[in-house]
Amino acid sequence: MKPFPSCPVTAAAALAGLSPLLCLLVWPGNGANLALPQAHFLALHTMLEIASVVVSLSVGLATLWVLDDQRRQAALAVASGFLLVGWLDALHLASHAGMPDLVTPNGPHKAIVFWLLARLVAAMSLVVWCWPARARAPAPRTALGLTAGAAAAVLAASLLALLQPEAFPPLFVAGRGSTRLMLGVEAGVVVLLAIALFAQRRRLREADPVTCADERPVRDALLLLMASQGVFLLCSEQVTDIASALGHGCTVAAHACLWRGMFLNRVRRPFRELSAAHRDVAERNARYRDLVDLAPAGVVVTDAAGRIVLVNRALEAMVGHDRSALVGRPVELLLAEEHRDAMRSRRAAWLADPDGAARQPRSAVRGLRADGRLIDVEVAVGLAATTDGWRFTAFVCDVSHRRAHEQALRHRANHDPLTGLPNRACFGQRLAQAVADARARHQALALAIVDIDGFHAVNEARGSACGDALLGALARRLGGLPMPGAQAARLGSDEFALILPVARSSAVPTGATLRALLNDRDGGDPSVSIGLACWPADAAEPEALLHAAELALQTAKQRGRGAARDYDPTLGLAAARRRRMQLRLREALSVGALGLHYQPQVDLASGRLCGFEALLRWTDAELGAVSPAEFVPLAERSGLIDALGLSVLGQAMDQLLHWRALGLELPVSVNLSPYQFRHPELAERITRSLALRGLAPSLLAVEITEGTAMEDPAAAAAQLRRLADLGVEVHLDDFGTGHSSLAWLKTFPVSAIKIDRAFVAEMERDAGDAGIVRAVIALAHTLGCRVIAEGIERPGQREQLLVLGCEQGQGWLFSRALPPEQATALALRCSGVAPPSTLEPAQRRPMEASDAPPQFVQQYHPLAT
Repeated sequence: MKPFPSCPVTAAAALAGLSPLLCLLVWPGNGANLALPQAHFLALHTMLEIASVVVSLSVGLATLWVLDDQRRQAALAVASGFLLVGWLDALHLASHAGMPDLVTPNGPHKAIVFWLLARLVAAMSLVVWCWPARARAPAPRTALGLTAGAAAAVLAASLLALLQPEAFPPLFVAGRGSTRLMLGVEAGVVVLLAIALFAQRRRLREADPVTCADERPVRDALLLLMASQGVFLLCSEQVTDIASALGHGCTVAAHACLWRGMFLNRVRRPFRELSAAHRDVAERNARYRDLVDLAPAGVVVTDAAGRIVLVNRALEAMVGHDRSALVGRPVELLLAEEHRDAMRSRRAAWLADPDGAARQPRSAVRGLRADGRLIDVEVAVGLAATTDGWRFTAFVCDVSHRRAHEQALRHRANHDPLTGLPNRACFGQRLAQAVADARARHQALALAIVDIDGFHAVNEARGSACGDALLGALARRLGGLPMPGAQAARLGSDEFALILPVARSSAVPTGATLRALLNDRDGGDPSVSIGLACWPADAAEPEALLHAAELALQTAKQRGRGAARDYDPTLGLAAARRRRMQLRLREALSVGALGLHYQPQVDLASGRLCGFEALLRWTDAELGAVSPAEFVPLAERSGLIDALGLSVLGQAMDQLLHWRALGLELPVSVNLSPYQFRHPELAERITRSLALRGLAPSLLAVEITEGTAMEDPAAAAAQLRRLADLGVEVHLDDFGTGHSSLAWLKTFPVSAIKIDRAFVAEMERDAGDAGIVRAVIALAHTLGCRVIAEGIERPGQREQLLVLGCEQGQGWLFSRALPPEQATALALRCSGVAPPSTLEPAQRRPMEASDAPPQFVQQYHPLAT
């Protein structure tokens, strides 16, 4: 809260001078209050009253025409009041004794009526002006009505005093002084002035410093008016005495203070504010120039015609010009030639639509330095109206380094860092554009996908540096092909693409032609496989063309190294079949449509049934019987192999549980896919499944291929040990087809080694195969493993395997893989649980009783009759 301002010098001096005089005037019996001669007093009175009238009218007019927008109602009331005060003071002057009669005879009574009316109106006006701003003000119409009503009442009273002064009670008696009524009215005026003073104090506590300074003279006027009324109240005994003159003088001084506060200050305030605004503008301009100079970005200000008005140091350094050489010159000299006309047009458009400049985004243009060098800049332009007209302010940033960096990033994002060729993302765009161009020109287009044969083996055997050199060499050969318009790209790893636009479809080179051009004639580098497709013959859209070329490449790689394949519709049919097979396989897994068949494993010497190998079978309603060699790799590629493996394990254990309920204790071996074998929770899964069914681990055997075990021998050994620790047997399948290391093989906890059917099939006629079988059996026995031979179809094979020491075998000589019901019937026959006549015959190829082991055929097999 602001403190009330200190007493001004004017009011303090006036009160200090009046205090001794008032003491003398009110001292009983003192003759200091002398009556002045009528002529002298009249002259003094006329001069003071004229000044009072002029000041009152000036205050009223100033308040009327220089209204306070925040206190419009109060200002209107004060303006009306002081115009009335001027009117009443003029009537008071004209009605004083010694002045010519005004309508009715002049006299003290008539003059005092006008005097008191003027003082009452002035006091009430000041109360209205000084009332706190927070006080609730009447509505504008109400305030206007009250003001008009009060003015009308005062005017009516003044006219009554002018025409019939005797209508008012006596206010002054010659020789005796003021009557009680007059003293009461003057005391009331003093009270009103005190109220105004108190109200002003409260209002100024919340006012700003400028308002406080303007209102100090009003407070001075209140103090002087209170002093004036105090003189009349305490001292005046005659109309022409010193006290009366003193009271008139204080009133005039008070009106002068009002004139200063409500006229001079209000009139001078706009000039003071304008001067302060000029100083503020000058200071702001100076600060603006300093800030512009300190700005890190270049700044250039131009007028509406594009002439430079201001530049900062950053722009000088950017363009190499001194500001003295730029000011007054066209801004277009800072732009490259190709941007100048566009800048002029844009400036004219902005002047026609100033709001358009604010919506204009940053512009990337080429700037021109003083030395003639072009630079990349970004420009943001603002338009503002000033007293000197429109001004364009442009903020200029040199982005040459950023542009170079962005270009490098774009190149890096769209090109292979090793070969410099476009990558897959960029290739997709180029292929789409090449197809669009070929369509527009009615030409043909060929797309070749090139893959290095055995690249991963090269990387593993000779290191990544050699692999990188091989990729670089192929990229150079692709770039050096004698085919105009060819575009090469690296799609990933060792796969490249080549776009070949040709004039007509008959001119499209074949895959064999490309293979001859790309394969290393010196024989130093690995060969390449190529798949080629043609637009529009093989596909209509870029994505379809790429897919066709990839299908052709897959087929080429299946043929062997250095192969090339042109796309034909049969490849699309095969791909469609694979896609359909994947969907059907997913559905079959969800409904449990895949089942197990069980192929017996027989003791070769005795013909006794030793167990079964569980083999997965799938017969689809649409696709028919699908070979595991077809759908198992598809499951591995599509991520369904884990669910497939869990289904096989679950079905095999459920079959073991069923056989145990029938009194059968026959082991079942289950093939594990590479993905399933590498799963870190394989042992835990098998443990939970066995425990859930209450099965002994010895009833389950797992088979893994030799190649799976040797992919990561250390990890395979650890996984096999976990399985062996469970009590589950481990069989090494397809032995002899891979590249086993004896150092690792002896660490594998393998119970049985299975000889691949490829060696058993020709062992009777091929000495080499017979030697391999002999070596495998010897190695297995050395490692403490039994041997199971696969694919036994003839008795001679069984006899030869017996001679070589093979313990067990399986194949069509004994039985095909049987459905669960027939396998159960066979197991029951072999175990003697049920009489043979009650069982259905097994599904197997016809064979003679002499073709099978005597014990197995004669005692157990249902077709041995």
